Amino acid sequence: MAIGGSPGHSGRTEHSAACPQLPPAPPVPSVVALTLPPNPAFPQPESQNLRIILQSIRGQATVLEVQRWGCASLRDLAQASSEDRSWLGRLGGIELVLNAMRTFEADTELQQSACGALATLSYENQVNTKAVLQHGGTELLLRAMHGHSSSPSVQGLACYVLRILAFLEEGRHHMVQLGAIETILMALRNHIGDV
Repeated sequence: MAIGGSPGHSGRTEHSAACPQLPPAPPVPSVVALTLPPNPAFPQPESQNLRIILQSIRGQATVLEVQRWGCASLRDLAQASSEDRSWLGRLGGIELVLNAMRTFEADTELQQSACGALATLSYENQVNTKAVLQHGGTELLLRAMHGHSSSPSVQGLACYVLRILAFLEEGRHHMVQLGAIETILMALRNHIGDV
């Protein structure tokens, strides 16, 4: 994963460092197979395609396969550009990801996709980073790390998001209160070659 760059930057200029490399999206569940956009390009924020994706995630909040697909879709869409990350944040993408993390805490695949979505949504976007903090993201990331301590992907992606949150004073303060330092050190000990 790229370490350079300024994660708190919220401007619309493109950056020289790429978003973190993330695992491929899981297959589309049959429940929403008909709602996928026919064009693989990023749907514009006001398009029907994006509304369908967000409505599917919201409307089927208790269906694990839909939430896995939704988190992976938001993760992939947010990688395109800083403008796309901003649109997805304004349309409630962060809240949807955090709700999925709360609902399916025990599912490693969902937690991995959700951490990946938070990584791309908050990358160089201070507004989205603040939204992760304000909606309980720090605690959910730490719970994911504790609950999936054997998953190098969850550990690495969660640490990446915590790193972004640490650029904000509020994020650092919240992490210290929640014992993030010990959790991060545990991840480093267990996955020294992966995190």
